[in-house]
Amino acid sequence: MKPVIDLVGYESIRALNVYGALLIGGKNLPGYSDMPFEEYFETIRTMPAAQQENFFRICVAVVPLEREEVEAITCFCLDANGVPYQRMQLKSMPLKDVYDIIISVCLEIAKFKIDFVSDTEKKN
Repeated sequence: MKPVIDLVGYESIRALNVYGALLIGGKNLPGYSDMPFEEYFETIRTMPAAQQENFFRICVAVVPLEREEVEAITCFCLDANGVPYQRMQLKSMPLKDVYDIIISVCLEIAKFKIDFVSDTEKKN
Protein backbone atom coordinates (compact mmCIF):
# COMPACT_ATOMS: atom_id res chain seq x y z
CA MET A 1 0.00 0.00 0.00
CA LYS A 2 1.00 3.61 -0.48
CA PRO A 3 1.94 5.90 2.44
CA VAL A 4 -0.99 8.09 3.52
CA ILE A 5 -0.59 11.47 5.21
CA ASP A 6 -2.89 12.91 7.87
CA LEU A 7 -6.39 13.54 6.61
CA VAL A 8 -6.83 17.23 7.46
CA GLY A 9 -8.42 20.27 5.88
CA TYR A 10 -11.13 20.72 3.29
CA GLU A 11 -9.73 18.06 0.99
CA SER A 12 -10.13 15.49 3.77
CA ILE A 13 -13.89 16.09 3.64
CA ARG A 14 -13.80 15.58 -0.12
CA ALA A 15 -11.83 12.35 0.42
CA LEU A 16 -14.47 11.25 2.93
CA ASN A 17 -17.14 12.03 0.31
CA VAL A 18 -15.32 9.80 -2.20
CA TYR A 19 -15.11 7.05 0.41
CA GLY A 20 -18.86 7.44 0.97
CA ALA A 21 -19.56 7.29 -2.76
CA LEU A 22 -17.57 4.06 -2.99
CA LEU A 23 -19.49 2.64 -0.01
CA ILE A 24 -22.82 3.56 -1.58
CA GLY A 25 -21.71 2.03 -4.87
CA GLY A 26 -20.54 -1.10 -3.06
CA LYS A 27 -24.00 -1.52 -1.58
CA ASN A 28 -25.11 -2.68 -5.03
CA LEU A 29 -22.66 -5.58 -5.06
CA PRO A 30 -24.06 -9.10 -4.66
CA GLY A 31 -24.44 -10.05 -1.02
CA TYR A 32 -24.84 -6.47 0.17
CA SER A 33 -27.83 -5.06 -1.72
CA ASP A 34 -30.45 -6.59 0.56
CA MET A 35 -28.84 -5.43 3.81
CA PRO A 36 -30.19 -2.43 5.70
CA PHE A 37 -27.68 0.41 5.38
CA GLU A 38 -26.64 0.38 9.05
CA GLU A 39 -25.94 -3.37 8.90
CA TYR A 40 -24.08 -2.99 5.61
CA PHE A 41 -21.92 -0.17 6.95
CA GLU A 42 -21.12 -2.11 10.14
CA THR A 43 -20.25 -5.19 8.07
CA ILE A 44 -17.74 -3.21 6.02
CA ARG A 45 -16.37 -1.36 9.06
CA THR A 46 -15.70 -4.59 10.98
CA MET A 47 -14.20 -6.59 8.11
CA PRO A 48 -10.59 -7.72 8.54
CA ALA A 49 -8.18 -5.37 6.74
CA ALA A 50 -7.48 -7.81 3.89
CA GLN A 51 -11.19 -8.26 3.22
CA GLN A 52 -11.77 -4.48 3.35
CA GLU A 53 -8.97 -4.01 0.84
CA ASN A 54 -10.55 -6.52 -1.52
CA PHE A 55 -13.96 -4.87 -1.08
CA PHE A 56 -12.59 -1.41 -1.95
CA ARG A 57 -10.62 -2.81 -4.90
CA ILE A 58 -13.92 -4.02 -6.34
CA CYS A 59 -15.67 -0.73 -5.55
CA VAL A 60 -12.96 1.39 -7.20
CA ALA A 61 -13.18 -0.83 -10.27
CA VAL A 62 -16.95 -0.47 -10.68
CA VAL A 63 -17.96 2.90 -9.16
CA PRO A 64 -17.40 5.85 -11.51
CA LEU A 65 -15.38 8.69 -9.99
CA GLU A 66 -15.00 12.19 -11.41
CA ARG A 67 -11.52 13.66 -11.93
CA GLU A 68 -12.07 16.07 -9.02
CA GLU A 69 -12.87 13.13 -6.73
CA VAL A 70 -9.76 11.22 -7.77
CA GLU A 71 -7.64 14.35 -7.21
CA ALA A 72 -9.21 14.95 -3.80
CA ILE A 73 -8.35 11.49 -2.55
CA THR A 74 -4.94 11.02 -4.17
CA CYS A 75 -3.49 14.18 -2.61
CA PHE A 76 -3.29 12.28 0.71
CA CYS A 77 -0.64 9.85 -0.57
CA LEU A 78 3.07 10.51 -0.87
CA ASP A 79 5.24 9.88 -3.91
CA ALA A 80 8.71 8.30 -3.72
CA ASN A 81 10.16 11.69 -2.70
CA GLY A 82 7.73 12.08 0.22
CA VAL A 83 5.66 14.75 -1.55
CA PRO A 84 1.86 14.49 -1.83
CA TYR A 85 0.69 13.59 -5.32
CA GLN A 86 -0.48 16.50 -7.46
CA ARG A 87 -2.85 16.78 -10.41
CA MET A 88 -0.05 16.91 -12.99
CA GLN A 89 1.41 13.61 -11.77
CA LEU A 90 -1.96 11.88 -12.12
CA LYS A 91 -2.16 12.64 -15.83
CA SER A 92 0.73 10.31 -16.62
CA MET A 93 0.43 7.88 -13.71
CA PRO A 94 -0.19 4.20 -14.53
CA LEU A 95 -3.68 2.95 -13.68
CA LYS A 96 -2.35 0.51 -11.07
CA ASP A 97 -0.72 3.35 -9.13
CA VAL A 98 -3.85 5.52 -9.14
CA TYR A 99 -5.88 2.48 -8.12
CA ASP A 100 -3.50 1.62 -5.25
CA ILE A 101 -3.50 5.22 -4.00
CA ILE A 102 -7.29 5.35 -3.84
CA ILE A 103 -7.38 2.00 -2.01
CA SER A 104 -4.71 3.15 0.46
CA VAL A 105 -6.61 6.31 1.38
CA CYS A 106 -9.93 4.44 1.65
CA LEU A 107 -8.37 1.95 4.06
CA GLU A 108 -7.09 4.84 6.16
CA ILE A 109 -10.52 6.49 6.22
CA ALA A 110 -12.09 3.13 7.11
CA LYS A 111 -10.17 3.26 10.41
CA PHE A 112 -12.32 6.20 11.54
CA LYS A 113 -15.54 5.45 13.37
CA ILE A 114 -18.14 7.30 11.35
CA ASP A 115 -21.67 7.04 12.71
CA PHE A 116 -24.58 7.72 10.41
CA VAL A 117 -27.01 7.10 13.25
CA SER A 118 -26.58 8.75 16.66
CA ASP A 119 -26.52 6.67 19.86
CA THR A 120 -29.90 8.20 20.81
CA GLU A 121 -31.44 7.09 17.51
CA LYS A 122 -29.98 3.59 17.94
CA LYS A 123 -31.81 3.25 21.27
CA ASN A 124 -35.16 4.02 19.66
